Amino acid sequence: MITQSILNQEYSDYFEFENRGDLCIVKIKLLRASNKISLKFKEFSVNLIYGGRKKILIDMTYTDFMDSSFLGAIINLVRLAKAQGGEVKVVMQSHIQENVSNITRLDKIFTIYQDVESALNDFIKEGSI
Repeated sequence: MITQSILNQEYSDYFEFENRGDLCIVKIKLLRASNKISLKFKEFSVNLIYGGRKKILIDMTYTDFMDSSFLGAIINLVRLAKAQGGEVKVVMQSHIQENVSNITRLDKIFTIYQDVESALNDFIKEGSI
């Protein structure tokens, strides 16, 4: 299982996470989520899933820009989580959400929220936490 010490060593400049029961909340600490960091996020995601985390909330409220490579890394996480019986929810700013929904239709693949509380409430309603 991924631990706080592993995170601090390898990923703390980019991400932080908090475990709440079966749910892992991952906060993206980047203003721009781009190709430069997408590989790190994929590594981090694999560590989460194979470390036993299946229900993941990605908090991108700080992120102002996301490119297609980072979006691909999120899709990879969704695929890994689903293969393990898990689920991913994503919180992002409304202008990014509109682009993802309108251009790519990826809102059909994973659920997108405008705030962390709404996403957490859905996990609670589903009995996930």
